Amino acid sequence: KNGYAISVSGEASLNMDDESYLYADKCALYLHDIDFTVDSGNIRGIYIETTASLTIEGGHITGTNSIYAVNNKNKATMTGGTISNDEFINGNIIANRGINGGNTTISGGTIYAHTGVYGGTLTMTRGEIISSNTGINGATITISGGHIEVTSEGVHAMEGVSGTINKLTIDSEVHGIFLKRYNKLTVNDIIINSKGEGIYTYGATLNFYGGEIHSKIALYYTGSSNCFIYDGIIEGSNYGIYNTSYNDITIGTKDNDVKDSPVIIGGLYGIYNSNSTAKIKYYDGIIKGVTDATLTDYSEL
Repeated sequence: KNGYAISVSGEASLNMDDESYLYADKCALYLHDIDFTVDSGNIRGIYIETTASLTIEGGHITGTNSIYAVNNKNKATMTGGTISNDEFINGNIIANRGINGGNTTISGGTIYAHTGVYGGTLTMTRGEIISSNTGINGATITISGGHIEVTSEGVHAMEGVSGTINKLTIDSEVHGIFLKRYNKLTVNDIIINSKGEGIYTYGATLNFYGGEIHSKIALYYTGSSNCFIYDGIIEGSNYGIYNTSYNDITIGTKDNDVKDSPVIIGGLYGIYNSNSTAKIKYYDGIIKGVTDATLTDYSEL
C-alpha cells in the first residue's frame, strides 16, 4: 500500500527466517506507534514515524535509506545484524544512508553504506560502520566504542552540532574527523589513521584529552578555531599541527607540574603556524620535527 509492503502499528510481530525477503518500491516496512524488533530475514527499507521505535538484533536491512526515522522521537537500536544499501543507480552515486535521522543507539552489528548514520542523535558503544563516503554525518554524537572505516570522512560534524568521543577507531582516506563552524567536540582515547588530515577543524572548538592520530597532517585548524590539547600522540608525516586560525592553541595545562605529554611530531614541523595573531600556549609535552620542532613563536611557556 502506498509503496510499502507492510504497515505496522499497535501490537504486532513479523516472523521471518534468514531466507525470507520483504521488498517494496519505497520501504518494505512502515512503522508507526509501535515498538518493533527485527532479528532475522532480509528487509528492503524501514520507515519509522510518530512514536515508533525499532530494534535490530539480526537480519539484513537494505535500501536507499535503509532505515528512515522522521524525527528524534523515533528510536532505532542496533545490537546485531547488518545494514547496507545500493551505491549506484545508472552509474551515479546517490545519497544512500544506512540510518537517516532519529535517535540511534549502536552496540553491535555492521553498517555498510555511502553514509553510515545521517543526522539525529547517535550513541555508539560497539559495532562497525564501513562507508564509501562518510561514516557519521551531522549527528549529535556520544561515542564510547566501535570502528569506522571510510574513503572520505569518519565523522563530519555540521554547524552547531556538539559531541563526545571517549573511545573510537577511525581509518580514513581523507579526514578522520571534520568539524564545521560552531561545533564543540571532546575527544579521549581515540585512534585515527588517515591519509589526509586526522582532525580538520573549521571555526570549531576541539578538546583533545588523549589518543593517537597518525596522518599526513594530524591536526589542521582554520577559521576561528579553538584548540586545547592535553594528552596523547599527535603525529603527521608532514605536520603534527598546521594552523591558519587566528585563535589560540593551548598545549597542556598551566600549572606547576610539567609533563612530557602530549607528544606532537611532524615529518617537517611539529607545529606550523601561518597566522601571526594566533597564540601558542605551550605548558606541557614534547614537540618534534625533522626540519624543526616548530615554525612559530610561543606566547606562553
